Amino acid sequence: MKRIALSGFLGPLIAFMGIGIAIFINRDWWSLTDNAISDMGRIGLAYNFVLNLSLILSALVTIPSAVWMGRERKELLVRVGVLFFIVALVGLLLIGVFPEGTSPHGVVSYFFFYGGTIAMFIAGLGLAMGKRVYGYSIITVVVIEGILAHIALATFPGVAIAELIAAIGIVSSYYLLLLAHMRRV
Repeated sequence: MKRIALSGFLGPLIAFMGIGIAIFINRDWWSLTDNAISDMGRIGLAYNFVLNLSLILSALVTIPSAVWMGRERKELLVRVGVLFFIVALVGLLLIGVFPEGTSPHGVVSYFFFYGGTIAMFIAGLGLAMGKRVYGYSIITVVVIEGILAHIALATFPGVAIAELIAAIGIVSSYYLLLLAHMRRV
């Protein structure tokens, strides 16, 4: 159980470390305000594997903890939210498999960002209906994430800031859900 929970905490960190390394490698041309995160993983780019493999590995490491939570939670909405999150994680994996420059890339990217956000909202709602404080926290994070991401989309020519806001919101919500599950509250 502890190893599965640990994988749940480490999985998202793998993606963020990969993104950070990719930003460092591509710092001469990549801009937070003008690009997408996926630009650093596009077909034909030197070192594109840094981003793509980190996203694949992140999803693979995180999925077991999500499955564990989905099996053990009793609240229907939490289970539905976790199931949606597993599907969103498959979307994250597919972003790495189908990088920018392939036809499915846009679809799987939306699948991860919107799917992960919706999944965490549903799971948070399920906890909140059971009067669990983590549920209210998750809903608050998701709502703030959605507002800030949409402001970023309207403000900057690139989508990287909105993507990072969404990713941080999804991961923060997921960590809250994982903590709630570990504490069984």
